[in-house]
Amino acid sequence: MKKILIIDDDRVSLEKLRAILAGEGYQVLTASDGEEGLRITRQERPDLIILDVLLPRLDGFQFCEILKKDPLLKDIPIMMLTGVYITQEDIERGLQLGAERYILKADAYAAKPFARADLVREVKALLGEEVPAKPPQEVVLVIDDDRLIRELAKRSLEMEGYRVVTAADGEEGLAAAEQEGPILLLLDIQLPKMSGLDVLSEVRKGHPDVAVVMMTAYGSEEIAVEAMRRGADDYLIKPFKPWGLAAVVKENIEKARLRQLNRQLIAQLRESNIRLMGKHRALEAQNRELQRAYAQLKQLNAMKDNLITMIVHDLRSPLGVILAALEVLDEDLGDKLSPEQRSILWGALSAGQQQLTMINNLLEIQKLEAGKMPLDLQKVEVAEVVQACLAPMEPRIEGKGLELTVSIPDDLPPVRADKNVLARVLGNLLDNAIKFTPSGGRITISAEPREDEVLISVADTGPGIPRERQARVFEKFEQLREPQAGRPTGVGLGLAFCKLAVEAHGGRIWVESEEGKGSRFSFTMPLWRER
Repeated sequence: MKKILIIDDDRVSLEKLRAILAGEGYQVLTASDGEEGLRITRQERPDLIILDVLLPRLDGFQFCEILKKDPLLKDIPIMMLTGVYITQEDIERGLQLGAERYILKADAYAAKPFARADLVREVKALLGEEVPAKPPQEVVLVIDDDRLIRELAKRSLEMEGYRVVTAADGEEGLAAAEQEGPILLLLDIQLPKMSGLDVLSEVRKGHPDVAVVMMTAYGSEEIAVEAMRRGADDYLIKPFKPWGLAAVVKENIEKARLRQLNRQLIAQLRESNIRLMGKHRALEAQNRELQRAYAQLKQLNAMKDNLITMIVHDLRSPLGVILAALEVLDEDLGDKLSPEQRSILWGALSAGQQQLTMINNLLEIQKLEAGKMPLDLQKVEVAEVVQACLAPMEPRIEGKGLELTVSIPDDLPPVRADKNVLARVLGNLLDNAIKFTPSGGRITISAEPREDEVLISVADTGPGIPRERQARVFEKFEQLREPQAGRPTGVGLGLAFCKLAVEAHGGRIWVESEEGKGSRFSFTMPLWRER
């Protein structure tokens, strides 16, 4: 940690200096006169000495002269402080004696003895450390025909860290304002060539954000108030105290900053609003295009459905004739046919019936989608529907050696449903379970009450459904595949019918499945309520 010795008989100044430098991480030593400072220097060998010019017992110049003649101490850098007016000869003498810097302490009227940032930069430079970048100075323009006022304002504000530009009349002031771009104007009301009010009006045209403080003598406050009505930010009565000037300038510069920030924010908001409006128009155009495409898609979909309906109807009529003819042949010639011929006839009848079932499924799905399929809602016992569905399927279950479990409580409440439609939903789910469960597997049918509905499930121990396909199994024409053959089964209408039929009753249907462990299809039906 580098050591800095401060020698100053002004305790206030010394303590402020000590606090600033200690805050920067330096070890600070202090002395109140030149002789004490010289003794501490010889004992502690500080890295930097900061001393006042006017010191008791041994002044700053004498201290420098002694120090620079000592071969052990001559290389210690010195910064000299002065709070009085000194001539150029004094400065040159001090530098010749080895003082590397002068920093003027504030006069009695200054708000602080020195600018902290300037002091820290000078100290770091003398110690060979990295010097923080000096921020750009804000410009204050003083326009007054009184030279003393200009000089007083300039000296006071430069001590506060501002760069001060002065002008003696309105025309000169306007030219300086254009060239310097000040953040604040100190503007006298009574000026030669142009009045302060005229200057104010011209400045506001080109520099709306600049702070303007009018200066006026006692007895002219009315004019100052008029200036504020015309856009001035504040006014100052002459003669003024330097610290009062600094406070007014600081306050009004803050106003200027806020005004500038507000204008920038408004401009940014305006630009953002324009961009948002452009994006909104683009989104509106995209939305119109999507609506047009959606309408076109709906029209094409309707045309497709109409075409399918027309084709299905046209297929069902000749298919009915073919099936009727095959049934007549079976009845009239069944006993006369050879076993091979009978097998062919029954195969044709079976294929025709399967085709007719698919056609009817497709027609019913279209009716359900359009909400045109009437439901005969009545009081239905789930157990009865399950038994009715199982009866024709028992040979297939026994043929594959499947274990069947039916878990339906005796007190299960009835549901409100179309009995035939419910039977078809259960039949489709059971058919899939039998088809996909390998020999020796297990099928479980269960039902249980759930508040205002009954939950019905059909579970199997088949191959399961891949997770990525589970969300699509209820879509039209989505086909499941037999585990052994790996080929699609059916045309993918059974589960689509189940979904539409269950939802038409106000229920829900879903699947839970894990590959290699089986699937569980569940759906709900509303409870029967006596009206």
